[in-house]
Amino acid sequence: MSEKRLSIFNAAKEAESKFDYFIAGLVGTVFAYSVQQYSYPALDWGLGLLEPFSLVLLITCLWVSLKRIECILVLSRVNYALLEASERAEDYHEMMKNPPENMIDVHTGIAISPREIIERLDIYRKRIISQKSLADSEGLRSQRYYRYRTLFLVSGFLILLFAKILGHK
Repeated sequence: MSEKRLSIFNAAKEAESKFDYFIAGLVGTVFAYSVQQYSYPALDWGLGLLEPFSLVLLITCLWVSLKRIECILVLSRVNYALLEASERAEDYHEMMKNPPENMIDVHTGIAISPREIIERLDIYRKRIISQKSLADSEGLRSQRYYRYRTLFLVSGFLILLFAKILGHK
């Protein structure tokens, strides 16, 4: 990846992370304020359920937001492990191009046989496959949390707004 693309990618990831934290903080603040202002009347099956229902949606949105942040942190660790395994596999692949008497493990500085290189390549290829699978599943989970967070956020805010408007007679 070129230096320019890497810096753009890093900036986009940082902005996404800040936005996730902002949404979680905003939802937590609105939830705390709404609970503080809520008068706790006797619940009925009419419009009086709108505000408690919106509070349930907002606290669910907060939970989903935190799970998304957790998922993104796990995804970062998985991506790091994937990149490390890929780099190691590439290093061992390059070592195979040397004559057998000049094979030195670049990670340990110790002479290494072609058979050992092949074994290590196999280990890192298996790690790459498992890390890719894990990255794919975490990526899908993150996208799912994003959709749920947006659904609960918009629903909670709209129902809370509707409850506040109808509550002021």
